[in-house]
Amino acid sequence: MRPLVFERVVIDGIPAYIGNDTGPITAGLVFRAGTADEEPLERGITALVAELAAIEADASFEVDEAVTSIIVSGNAKDVSAALDTACTTLSDLDADDLADLADSVLGSARVSSLAADLMSLRFGTRSYGTASLPPLFCFHPTAAAAKEWVLQWFTRGNAMVWSTGPLTADATLPLGGGARRDAPGTPASIISTPAWTVLEQPLVSAHAVVAPSAATTVTLRAIASEIRERAGDAHLDDASLECRLTSWSADAARVTIQLRAPANTNDYIELVLGTIDDFAESGPDPDELTEAITNVEEWAMRRENAAEVGALLCRNELLSGRTRTLDDYLADIGAVSGGQVAQAAGAIRDALLVAVPDDGEIIDERFTEVGPVIAEPLDGNRYASTSAESLPGAPDTLVVGSEGVSMTLYDVTMTVRYDDCVAAVRYVDDAVSLYGADGTAIDVAARDWVDGLAAISAIESAVPGDRIARTETLLHAGRSDDDAEL
Repeated sequence: MRPLVFERVVIDGIPAYIGNDTGPITAGLVFRAGTADEEPLERGITALVAELAAIEADASFEVDEAVTSIIVSGNAKDVSAALDTACTTLSDLDADDLADLADSVLGSARVSSLAADLMSLRFGTRSYGTASLPPLFCFHPTAAAAKEWVLQWFTRGNAMVWSTGPLTADATLPLGGGARRDAPGTPASIISTPAWTVLEQPLVSAHAVVAPSAATTVTLRAIASEIRERAGDAHLDDASLECRLTSWSADAARVTIQLRAPANTNDYIELVLGTIDDFAESGPDPDELTEAITNVEEWAMRRENAAEVGALLCRNELLSGRTRTLDDYLADIGAVSGGQVAQAAGAIRDALLVAVPDDGEIIDERFTEVGPVIAEPLDGNRYASTSAESLPGAPDTLVVGSEGVSMTLYDVTMTVRYDDCVAAVRYVDDAVSLYGADGTAIDVAARDWVDGLAAISAIESAVPGDRIARTETLLHAGRSDDDAEL
């Protein structure tokens, strides 16, 4: 079997990495656009536009913090035609299709992402933490705004293509003109790291934001191999282990090391953190380093990984602005030293934010426990809960003041100040959701509070109008009018 090869070419004026597969192929149209480019009230616009194009092209799509991809498989003729269709759709969005799809997105159940929650805890609800917000653009979709988004982000200058095999000789990519957009700068963390938090999922999930490098890639391979070896020795389950490096820019990438902890949570915490610690302190031994480098090299040369490798090459160039062939990538991997691995492991350890199940705990004094932002209540009008389930002696309380809103639930007070409110949603059933810059979210429904309509009116009047998305059909908690009738 021939080894995997990628050639960098230009297709209809757009840079592309083309593999040497024959027969059915998979290709991706990739844009330097992601959730980190969206302002809070624009949240979801990138995915909405990409999904419209994907539907018309009978393709799939992916959106992360920095990159959007439209992916299609088939023979070369069909793939080339599908990419052409996707580009044509982007250039002429249909307003009715946009509105229908936005309704569909809002009607779908939204499950919180662990990664999004951790990014919100680290960065708040701006830039790389914006993905923790619901798709607020879908509450007020307009064709004009979507088309303007396409003109800025879904352009020839901001696009690349990868394919596992050659496209047709006459392949076209009819996108509008536009320049390459820089990746957003990484904001300062609003918490000190290393840190840990409790999230109600049976996972030990370690995230770090570090500089992307070949050494980091090799380090993750070495860490994964060592975790599996230690898990086997300790009779722990490593089947769910994930180690990923997702580049955001030329200077920042998210490391994810995640493992399901079905029982004995602290053993799994030690398994992950102990491995990272040991590599940071001592680095890999020569055999471990050789094995890790070989694993990466073999992965990059396997034909079944052609789609991932092509996407990696496009992503590297889109985010760095530097052409980097597969040979360049492999040369960088092969040059990694043990000292570089130790340095990369240390950078990961120092930047860790670790989520653990509620029966776990990190007692390492270097790690600070963090959680939702808890604040003193503001002064203002106080509203009592209508629920009979309030704790005796510590009733749930809502305070709506001139500076913001505070809510106390079971002795925990959350506050969103109007000046720090990045977005709000006003629902048709007299409810409002407020989202603070620090990641705090407060939901206020009139039915839950004595004189709740007055509270809703006061909040709506105080939140800056350009930060409110209003819906005339959707009920609070994602229920539609049709759902309410059932």
